[in-house]
Amino acid sequence: MKLLPTRLFVFLLLILVALPALLVRGCNWSAAPRAPERFGGTLSIRVWLPSDKRSVDMDLEAYVQGVVVGEMPPGFEPEALKAQAVAARTYAVRHMRRFGGRGTDQDPQADVSADPATDQNYLTLDQLEAKEGTAQARAFWDKVRQAVEASRGEIILYHGAPIEAVYHSTDAGTTEDASAVWSGEYPYLKSVASDDRSSPRYSSTMTVTLADLAQRLGLSPLAVKASSGQALLAVTAKTTSGRAAQVKVADKVFSGTDFRRLMGTDFRSTLFTWKVQGDQVEFSFNGSGHGVGMSQWGANDLAEAGRDYHDILKHYYTGVEFGPIFQE
Repeated sequence: MKLLPTRLFVFLLLILVALPALLVRGCNWSAAPRAPERFGGTLSIRVWLPSDKRSVDMDLEAYVQGVVVGEMPPGFEPEALKAQAVAARTYAVRHMRRFGGRGTDQDPQADVSADPATDQNYLTLDQLEAKEGTAQARAFWDKVRQAVEASRGEIILYHGAPIEAVYHSTDAGTTEDASAVWSGEYPYLKSVASDDRSSPRYSSTMTVTLADLAQRLGLSPLAVKASSGQALLAVTAKTTSGRAAQVKVADKVFSGTDFRRLMGTDFRSTLFTWKVQGDQVEFSFNGSGHGVGMSQWGANDLAEAGRDYHDILKHYYTGVEFGPIFQE
């Protein structure tokens, strides 16, 4: 076997080392992604920690484990935990700046934030122990670790690109079409049937005073008080899943999503009814969250019925497939 000339050998070596790195930086998810790391290899993600007011680099799989613990009850069925792990990993990869993602507004250098109000929640083992006690927390931690490991490196794809893998707690019978909540086209986020009656958030209530209602919505207390009968509030348009698309309060009209946001985190769903009693309004909700994508309690119910995590994800995300972050 003849040896290559030294200059030619160096040139080929540079091509083999430098070219894959350039492919990673210029990765376009409209085509099959390629990178030097192989399926199951390590990948770093930069996470903004609001409590510390700083960003840190984490191993992606370690980050996913913390997200699953923070976002889904860790006592859920293993297949539901695997579904959550794949959804969380997909969400993270789609937002990573190295792949052309938008990152997070909370830090121009970070890919995601650990603030559940804007991104995925994230818990450490210490934080889980503070909630559950040491023994239970460590059992949960190991259970989630196994679910993450079983799906290591796997993401959800639509036409070769990672999806916007959003999810919510409870949908109360039917998920929401993404077009009813956000602008843009998400053909894989369609309304589907989902039965999650086992959820403690399947139905709930919230009571506010008229003054509090006016303050939350930025309305005149006098205008609200003058409309304190049934004419005070009306759902003037609904989405295909029956949720409020447009809400009129006194003389002002809000979109359903804006109304929920202004009413605060304790206003659990845009699928609601109400009644006015004196100077108070009682809201009754079905479900919890925006209703788009995977229902976490629905996923657990499907897992209990014997469905595996791929079946669960295909139920909630229409027309998707699965693959590793980096193609072989």
